[in-house]
Amino acid sequence: MYKFLLTLLLTFIFTIPTFSQNKIDWTNLKFKNDSTGQNVEYKITIEDGTTIYGILQRLTSEQLFIETNELGILALDIDRIKSINPRDSESNEIETDRPMVGVNHYLIAPSPYSLEQDEFNLQFSEIFLFSSWYGISDNFTLGGGFTLIPAIDFSDQLFYLIPKVSFDLSPGIRASAQLTHLIAEGESTSLLSITTGFGKPDSHFSIGYTTSLSDNVGGAINSGIVLRATKKLGFLFDGYFFTDESDENLIGFGLRFIGRSSSFDFGFLSVPGSGVGSVPWINYTIRL
Repeated sequence: MYKFLLTLLLTFIFTIPTFSQNKIDWTNLKFKNDSTGQNVEYKITIEDGTTIYGILQRLTSEQLFIETNELGILALDIDRIKSINPRDSESNEIETDRPMVGVNHYLIAPSPYSLEQDEFNLQFSEIFLFSSWYGISDNFTLGGGFTLIPAIDFSDQLFYLIPKVSFDLSPGIRASAQLTHLIAEGESTSLLSITTGFGKPDSHFSIGYTTSLSDNVGGAINSGIVLRATKKLGFLFDGYFFTDESDENLIGFGLRFIGRSSSFDFGFLSVPGSGVGSVPWINYTIRL
């Protein structure tokens, strides 16, 4: 089983170039509606720099159909579209870049989103967890970090490596495979998380499954929700729900305060039924 899952992960990594990365927020686009007379003209930029102006007709899983004045109806491959913006409306331009720092994580559970190519994030969790993330491509992010717990030698700290591949299944649906490799006091363990998200990077719901590649133990359903309520505030909920009844579930909930190049998460982690109560948890993420 271990070799099969590892082979599956490596297959994901080496087939990254075949996956299309499309960061357009399709849910906010306005398509032609004859019953209401809705005809919004858009400026569409193709990956080779070509610009086309037209009215959006309909969208399929592979193509966008637009109506132009010069060429009539055109069918454009969605994986070749770089951006779509309302014509002559710079102030209302639809975001094609991710507006929120931290879309690649919730409080604790894995998110289906990666960083963009060449994007670099630093993250500080609590006061002793240090992480960094780098977007090698739009589909592959490499992350890792370590703890700095007082009174423990550096060689005895926890170290971790977290590569993640992600890709669009269809507009508004994104999937990822994340490997978490942990090393502590000479011992190592690995976890594989497969996650699918529905929605936009800053407002979506995700569900997946996490399993151990090192030990013959039960897995957990991982889930997360992020809801951006305003430009500077979002709500977070995530957790691990273990399939083995002897294991206690782990749930996180909190707020995300959003800046131009950083985000600050403040929430609580809880193990229902343990009698421990909720423990405060913070993440501070900086985009460099």
